[in-house]
Amino acid sequence: GSSESDDDFETEELRRSSLRRDTDSAAAVAALIAGSADDGEGVDPEDATEDLGIPPFLDEHMRPHQIIGVRFMHRCVCGFRNPGQFGCVLADEMGLGKTLQAVALSWISLKQGFPKPGLPGQADPCSRIMVICPTSLIMNWYNEFSKWCGNRLFVMCVSGEGRQVTQSKIARFRGDGSPRVQPGASARAADDTLTRRTRTLPAWMRDPQVLILSYESARLYAADLQGADSSYCCDMLILDEAHRLKNELSQSRQVLARLPCKRRVLLTGTPMQNRMEEWFSVFDFANKGVLGTSGQFMKKFVKPIQQGREPGASQKAKKVLQ
Repeated sequence: GSSESDDDFETEELRRSSLRRDTDSAAAVAALIAGSADDGEGVDPEDATEDLGIPPFLDEHMRPHQIIGVRFMHRCVCGFRNPGQFGCVLADEMGLGKTLQAVALSWISLKQGFPKPGLPGQADPCSRIMVICPTSLIMNWYNEFSKWCGNRLFVMCVSGEGRQVTQSKIARFRGDGSPRVQPGASARAADDTLTRRTRTLPAWMRDPQVLILSYESARLYAADLQGADSSYCCDMLILDEAHRLKNELSQSRQVLARLPCKRRVLLTGTPMQNRMEEWFSVFDFANKGVLGTSGQFMKKFVKPIQQGREPGASQKAKKVLQ
Protein backbone atom coordinates (compact mmCIF):
# COMPACT_ATOMS: atom_id res chain seq x y z
CA GLY A 1 0.00 0.00 0.00
CA SER A 2 2.85 2.38 0.87
CA SER A 3 4.62 1.65 -2.43
CA GLU A 4 1.47 2.35 -4.41
CA SER A 5 0.98 5.62 -2.52
CA ASP A 6 4.57 6.63 -3.25
CA ASP A 7 4.10 5.81 -6.93
CA ASP A 8 0.89 7.83 -7.05
CA PHE A 9 2.64 10.72 -5.34
CA GLU A 10 5.55 10.65 -7.78
CA THR A 11 3.16 10.47 -10.75
CA GLU A 12 1.22 13.46 -9.45
CA GLU A 13 4.43 15.40 -8.85
CA LEU A 14 5.60 14.68 -12.41
CA ARG A 15 2.25 15.88 -13.76
CA ARG A 16 2.44 19.05 -11.69
CA SER A 17 6.05 19.63 -12.74
CA SER A 18 5.08 19.31 -16.39
CA LEU A 19 2.16 21.68 -15.93
CA ARG A 20 4.38 24.22 -14.16
CA ARG A 21 6.93 24.03 -16.98
CA ASP A 22 4.21 24.71 -19.57
CA THR A 23 2.72 27.47 -17.45
CA ASP A 24 6.12 29.08 -16.84
CA SER A 25 6.76 29.18 -20.59
CA ALA A 26 3.40 30.82 -21.22
CA ALA A 27 3.87 33.20 -18.29
CA ALA A 28 7.16 34.42 -19.68
CA VAL A 29 5.52 35.09 -23.02
CA ALA A 30 2.56 36.89 -21.47
CA ALA A 31 4.89 38.98 -19.33
CA LEU A 32 6.66 40.29 -22.42
CA ILE A 33 3.38 41.49 -23.92
CA ALA A 34 1.16 42.33 -20.99
CA GLY A 35 3.86 43.97 -18.89
CA SER A 36 3.08 41.72 -15.95
CA ALA A 37 6.73 41.72 -14.91
CA ASP A 38 6.54 45.49 -14.28
CA ASP A 39 3.71 47.62 -12.96
CA GLY A 40 4.42 50.39 -15.45
CA GLU A 41 5.79 52.78 -12.85
CA GLY A 42 9.09 51.09 -12.02
CA VAL A 43 7.70 49.74 -8.75
CA ASP A 44 8.15 46.13 -7.77
CA PRO A 45 4.69 45.10 -6.52
CA GLU A 46 6.27 42.84 -3.91
CA ASP A 47 8.30 45.70 -2.45
CA ALA A 48 5.68 48.43 -2.78
CA THR A 49 4.79 49.93 0.57
CA GLU A 50 1.86 52.19 -0.28
CA ASP A 51 -1.10 51.94 2.06
CA LEU A 52 -3.91 50.06 0.33
CA GLY A 53 -6.46 50.98 2.95
CA ILE A 54 -7.07 47.39 4.04
CA PRO A 55 -9.00 47.72 7.32
CA PRO A 56 -7.71 46.10 10.52
CA PHE A 57 -10.53 43.54 10.60
CA LEU A 58 -9.10 42.11 7.35
CA ASP A 59 -5.43 43.04 7.55
CA GLU A 60 -4.78 41.21 10.80
CA HIS A 61 -5.85 37.93 9.19
CA MET A 62 -3.92 38.30 5.94
CA ARG A 63 -0.53 36.79 5.14
CA PRO A 64 2.20 38.70 3.27
CA HIS A 65 1.55 36.94 -0.05
CA GLN A 66 -2.13 37.86 0.22
CA ILE A 67 -1.30 41.54 0.72
CA ILE A 68 0.88 41.30 -2.39
CA GLY A 69 -2.00 39.68 -4.28
CA VAL A 70 -4.44 42.42 -3.27
CA ARG A 71 -1.93 45.11 -4.25
CA PHE A 72 -1.41 43.42 -7.63
CA MET A 73 -5.15 43.21 -8.37
CA HIS A 74 -5.79 46.75 -7.14
CA ARG A 75 -3.11 48.23 -9.39
CA CYS A 76 -4.46 46.24 -12.32
CA VAL A 77 -8.11 47.26 -11.96
CA CYS A 78 -7.03 50.89 -11.53
CA GLY A 79 -4.98 50.77 -14.73
CA PHE A 80 -1.56 51.36 -13.13
CA ARG A 81 0.17 48.24 -14.39
CA ASN A 82 -0.80 48.35 -18.05
CA PRO A 83 -2.28 51.63 -19.34
CA GLY A 84 -5.70 51.19 -20.88
CA GLN A 85 -6.12 47.68 -19.42
CA PHE A 86 -8.14 47.11 -16.24
CA GLY A 87 -8.31 43.33 -15.82
CA CYS A 88 -6.10 40.71 -14.21
CA VAL A 89 -5.72 37.02 -13.45
CA LEU A 90 -4.83 35.86 -9.94
CA ALA A 91 -3.51 32.33 -10.39
CA ASP A 92 -2.59 31.32 -6.84
CA GLU A 93 -2.88 27.61 -6.19
CA MET A 94 -5.72 26.20 -4.10
CA GLY A 95 -5.45 26.99 -0.40
CA LEU A 96 -3.55 30.27 -0.74
CA GLY A 97 -6.59 32.43 -0.02
CA LYS A 98 -7.76 33.83 -3.35
CA THR A 99 -11.26 34.39 -1.94
CA LEU A 100 -10.01 36.44 1.01
CA GLN A 101 -7.89 38.52 -1.35
CA ALA A 102 -10.93 39.17 -3.54
CA VAL A 103 -13.01 40.14 -0.49
CA ALA A 104 -10.30 42.61 0.55
CA LEU A 105 -10.14 44.04 -2.97
CA SER A 106 -13.93 44.42 -2.98
CA TRP A 107 -13.88 46.31 0.31
CA ILE A 108 -11.10 48.64 -0.82
CA SER A 109 -12.84 49.33 -4.14
CA LEU A 110 -16.25 50.00 -2.59
CA LYS A 111 -14.74 52.18 0.10
CA GLN A 112 -12.20 54.16 -1.94
CA GLY A 113 -13.18 53.77 -5.59
CA PHE A 114 -10.55 53.25 -8.29
CA PRO A 115 -7.72 55.84 -8.16
CA LYS A 116 -6.92 57.32 -11.57
CA PRO A 117 -3.34 56.95 -12.85
CA GLY A 118 -1.57 60.29 -12.97
CA LEU A 119 -4.43 62.12 -11.23
CA PRO A 120 -3.73 62.16 -7.47
CA GLY A 121 -6.84 62.46 -5.34
CA GLN A 122 -9.19 61.49 -8.16
CA ALA A 123 -10.96 58.14 -8.40
CA ASP A 124 -13.68 56.44 -10.35
CA PRO A 125 -16.41 55.41 -7.89
CA CYS A 126 -17.36 51.83 -7.19
CA SER A 127 -20.75 50.84 -5.82
CA ARG A 128 -21.56 47.50 -7.48
CA ILE A 129 -19.45 44.34 -7.65
CA MET A 130 -20.59 41.09 -9.23
CA VAL A 131 -19.10 37.71 -8.34
CA ILE A 132 -19.64 34.82 -10.76
CA CYS A 133 -18.72 31.34 -9.57
CA PRO A 134 -19.79 27.69 -9.87
CA THR A 135 -23.19 26.98 -8.30
CA SER A 136 -21.58 24.86 -5.59
CA LEU A 137 -19.50 27.83 -4.39
CA ILE A 138 -22.22 30.49 -4.13
CA MET A 139 -22.83 30.00 -0.41
CA ASN A 140 -19.10 29.68 0.22
CA TRP A 141 -18.59 33.15 -1.26
CA TYR A 142 -21.52 34.53 0.72
CA ASN A 143 -20.15 33.04 3.94
CA GLU A 144 -16.68 34.44 3.23
CA PHE A 145 -18.05 37.97 2.80
CA SER A 146 -20.06 37.52 6.00
CA LYS A 147 -17.10 36.09 7.90
CA TRP A 148 -14.68 38.86 7.02
CA CYS A 149 -16.94 41.91 6.57
CA GLY A 150 -19.89 41.10 8.80
CA ASN A 151 -22.75 43.54 8.17
CA ARG A 152 -20.44 46.20 6.74
CA LEU A 153 -21.41 45.17 3.20
CA PHE A 154 -24.79 44.15 1.81
CA VAL A 155 -24.26 40.96 -0.18
CA MET A 156 -27.02 39.26 -2.20
CA CYS A 157 -27.07 35.78 -3.76
CA VAL A 158 -28.90 34.46 -6.79
CA SER A 159 -29.34 30.74 -6.32
CA GLY A 160 -32.16 28.82 -7.96
CA GLU A 161 -35.14 30.93 -6.84
CA GLY A 162 -36.86 30.95 -10.22
CA ARG A 163 -36.99 33.50 -13.01
CA GLN A 164 -39.22 36.11 -11.37
CA VAL A 165 -37.27 36.25 -8.11
CA THR A 166 -33.93 36.20 -9.94
CA GLN A 167 -34.91 39.06 -12.23
CA SER A 168 -36.19 41.01 -9.23
CA LYS A 169 -32.87 40.57 -7.41
CA ILE A 170 -30.88 41.62 -10.47
CA ALA A 171 -33.09 44.69 -10.92
CA ARG A 172 -32.55 45.60 -7.28
CA PHE A 173 -28.80 45.19 -7.68
CA ARG A 174 -28.78 47.35 -10.82
CA GLY A 175 -30.99 50.06 -9.38
CA ASP A 176 -32.00 52.36 -12.23
CA GLY A 177 -29.26 51.00 -14.49
CA SER A 178 -26.78 53.79 -13.89
CA PRO A 179 -23.94 53.96 -11.32
CA ARG A 180 -25.23 54.96 -7.90
CA VAL A 181 -22.34 57.40 -7.69
CA GLN A 182 -21.94 59.09 -11.04
CA PRO A 183 -18.62 58.80 -12.92
CA GLY A 184 -16.32 61.69 -12.10
CA ALA A 185 -17.45 61.89 -8.50
CA SER A 186 -14.69 61.99 -5.93
CA ALA A 187 -13.53 59.03 -3.88
CA ARG A 188 -14.90 60.86 -0.84
CA ALA A 189 -18.36 60.97 -2.45
CA ALA A 190 -18.20 57.24 -3.06
CA ASP A 191 -17.07 56.70 0.52
CA ASP A 192 -19.88 58.85 1.92
CA THR A 193 -22.47 57.06 -0.19
CA LEU A 194 -21.20 53.67 0.98
CA THR A 195 -21.21 54.74 4.62
CA ARG A 196 -24.75 56.11 4.48
CA ARG A 197 -26.05 53.01 2.72
CA THR A 198 -24.41 50.44 4.98
CA ARG A 199 -24.61 52.10 8.37
CA THR A 200 -27.85 54.11 8.52
CA LEU A 201 -30.39 51.86 6.81
CA PRO A 202 -31.79 48.46 7.78
CA ALA A 203 -30.75 45.58 5.51
CA TRP A 204 -34.06 45.30 3.70
CA MET A 205 -33.81 48.94 2.56
CA ARG A 206 -30.20 48.87 1.36
CA ASP A 207 -29.06 48.49 -2.22
CA PRO A 208 -26.98 45.33 -2.68
CA GLN A 209 -23.33 46.19 -3.18
CA VAL A 210 -22.22 42.66 -4.07
CA LEU A 211 -24.21 40.20 -6.18
CA ILE A 212 -23.14 36.54 -6.23
CA LEU A 213 -24.46 34.23 -8.92
CA SER A 214 -23.49 31.15 -10.91
CA TYR A 215 -22.01 30.96 -14.40
CA GLU A 216 -25.27 29.43 -15.57
CA SER A 217 -27.39 32.25 -14.11
CA ALA A 218 -25.05 34.89 -15.54
CA ARG A 219 -25.45 33.33 -18.98
CA LEU A 220 -29.24 32.93 -18.74
CA TYR A 221 -29.84 36.42 -17.33
CA ALA A 222 -27.13 38.32 -19.22
CA ALA A 223 -29.72 40.64 -20.77
CA ASP A 224 -31.09 41.53 -17.32
CA LEU A 225 -27.60 42.08 -15.94
CA GLN A 226 -26.59 44.58 -18.62
CA GLY A 227 -29.88 46.43 -18.83
CA ALA A 228 -31.85 47.81 -21.74
CA ASP A 229 -29.06 50.04 -23.04
CA SER A 230 -26.36 47.36 -22.60
CA SER A 231 -23.91 49.97 -21.35
CA TYR A 232 -23.37 49.04 -17.70
CA CYS A 233 -23.76 46.02 -15.41
CA CYS A 234 -21.36 46.63 -12.52
CA ASP A 235 -18.17 48.45 -11.55
CA MET A 236 -16.07 45.32 -11.10
CA LEU A 237 -16.55 41.72 -12.18
CA ILE A 238 -14.94 38.86 -10.23
CA LEU A 239 -14.95 35.38 -11.75
CA ASP A 240 -13.99 32.38 -9.63
CA GLU A 241 -12.77 29.11 -11.18
CA ALA A 242 -12.08 31.21 -14.26
CA HIS A 243 -10.54 28.30 -16.15
CA ARG A 244 -14.15 27.68 -17.15
CA LEU A 245 -13.47 30.37 -19.74
CA LYS A 246 -10.66 28.38 -21.36
CA ASN A 247 -12.67 27.66 -24.52
CA GLU A 248 -12.70 30.88 -26.51
CA LEU A 249 -15.59 29.66 -28.67
CA SER A 250 -17.93 28.42 -25.92
CA GLN A 251 -21.31 30.09 -25.71
CA SER A 252 -20.96 30.88 -22.01
CA ARG A 253 -17.64 32.64 -22.50
CA GLN A 254 -18.93 34.67 -25.42
CA VAL A 255 -22.04 35.75 -23.48
CA LEU A 256 -20.04 36.71 -20.38
CA ALA A 257 -17.43 38.52 -22.47
CA ARG A 258 -20.16 40.88 -23.68
CA LEU A 259 -21.07 42.00 -20.16
CA PRO A 260 -20.32 45.74 -20.08
CA CYS A 261 -17.71 45.91 -17.34
CA LYS A 262 -14.08 46.77 -18.05
CA ARG A 263 -12.67 45.85 -14.63
CA ARG A 264 -12.43 42.07 -14.57
CA VAL A 265 -10.69 39.96 -11.94
CA LEU A 266 -10.24 36.27 -12.78
CA LEU A 267 -9.38 33.76 -10.05
CA THR A 268 -8.06 30.33 -10.97
CA GLY A 269 -5.48 27.85 -9.76
CA THR A 270 -5.08 26.46 -13.28
CA PRO A 271 -5.04 29.23 -15.92
CA MET A 272 -3.89 26.60 -18.39
CA GLN A 273 -4.83 22.93 -18.13
CA ASN A 274 -3.89 21.30 -21.42
CA ARG A 275 -3.20 23.77 -24.22
CA MET A 276 -1.70 27.24 -24.42
CA GLU A 277 -4.80 28.39 -26.29
CA GLU A 278 -6.58 28.11 -22.93
CA TRP A 279 -4.08 30.57 -21.47
CA PHE A 280 -4.90 32.98 -24.27
CA SER A 281 -8.65 32.63 -23.76
CA VAL A 282 -8.46 33.37 -20.03
CA PHE A 283 -6.15 36.38 -20.36
CA ASP A 284 -8.01 37.76 -23.37
CA PHE A 285 -11.21 37.70 -21.30
CA ALA A 286 -9.54 39.74 -18.57
CA ASN A 287 -7.92 42.23 -20.97
CA LYS A 288 -9.22 42.06 -24.52
CA GLY A 289 -6.39 42.15 -27.04
CA VAL A 290 -3.56 42.21 -24.50
CA LEU A 291 -2.01 39.15 -26.19
CA GLY A 292 -3.06 40.16 -29.69
CA THR A 293 -5.56 38.08 -31.65
CA SER A 294 -5.81 34.32 -31.29
CA GLY A 295 -4.04 33.87 -34.63
CA GLN A 296 -1.24 36.25 -33.69
CA PHE A 297 -0.73 34.50 -30.37
CA MET A 298 -0.53 31.10 -32.08
CA LYS A 299 1.92 32.29 -34.71
CA LYS A 300 4.20 34.36 -32.53
CA PHE A 301 4.30 32.29 -29.35
CA VAL A 302 2.54 28.92 -29.33
CA LYS A 303 4.20 27.47 -32.42
CA PRO A 304 7.75 28.62 -31.50
CA ILE A 305 7.33 27.21 -27.98
CA GLN A 306 6.04 23.90 -29.34
CA GLN A 307 8.94 23.72 -31.78
CA GLY A 308 11.40 24.39 -28.98
CA ARG A 309 10.13 21.36 -27.05
CA GLU A 310 10.69 18.90 -29.89
CA PRO A 311 13.54 16.39 -29.35
CA GLY A 312 15.47 17.64 -32.39
CA ALA A 313 14.88 21.33 -31.78
CA SER A 314 17.66 23.76 -32.63
CA GLN A 315 19.41 25.77 -29.93
CA LYS A 316 17.67 28.87 -31.20
CA ALA A 317 14.27 27.22 -30.82
CA LYS A 318 15.13 25.96 -27.33
CA LYS A 319 16.00 29.47 -26.18
CA VAL A 320 12.33 30.37 -26.50
CA LEU A 321 11.64 28.15 -23.49
CA GLN A 322 14.31 29.74 -21.31
